[in-house]
Amino acid sequence: QGGAVALIESLGHDVSETAWPVDEGFTQDFLVLWASGAYQSVAATARALGRRPERSLFEPFTLSLVELVVKSPKDTYPNAIRRLNQAMAAYDAWLQRFDLILSPVLGSPPPPLGYVAGDVPFDTLIERLTPFVGYTPLHNVVGAPAMSVPLHWTADELPVGVQFAARAGGEGLLFQLAYQLEAARPWSHRRPPVFAT
Repeated sequence: QGGAVALIESLGHDVSETAWPVDEGFTQDFLVLWASGAYQSVAATARALGRRPERSLFEPFTLSLVELVVKSPKDTYPNAIRRLNQAMAAYDAWLQRFDLILSPVLGSPPPPLGYVAGDVPFDTLIERLTPFVGYTPLHNVVGAPAMSVPLHWTADELPVGVQFAARAGGEGLLFQLAYQLEAARPWSHRRPPVFAT
């Protein structure tokens, strides 16, 4: 993060600290939204097949999300959506003070294979995913554009993304910054030891 801040300041941008505009309850509300998407996917598959689909068609994590929906009180989803709408309003107000938001993309460097796999026990996987992906859900809920720029690399030569996010409709500003950053610190030639094309 520090290297990214120094880089963009060297390019003439002003940087100031801010607090995330949502509280910890946002994560739980996002999980409810995510679970409802899994529930709808399984229900759509059942309709397409004309019968209940075999459990083997879905990852255990997806089925656990469905179970979460089934076991939740009936007002869980509407209450979560109401609070997520409040988060959208908070985001819009937040972005009135800034052009872009700079944060990590993920809470840690890339984990070992299997660490966040779909067959990890549900409670363990949620504990791992919450701090790992905590910077991206807000932009997903709001529908605001964000980009991951590989401005940092680990000692093992794995890329670490820095996230820049804008208000809804702010893609042009992100593209301008992406061109500027790539000219200042090119990354297209960099490859981790193992990669796919």
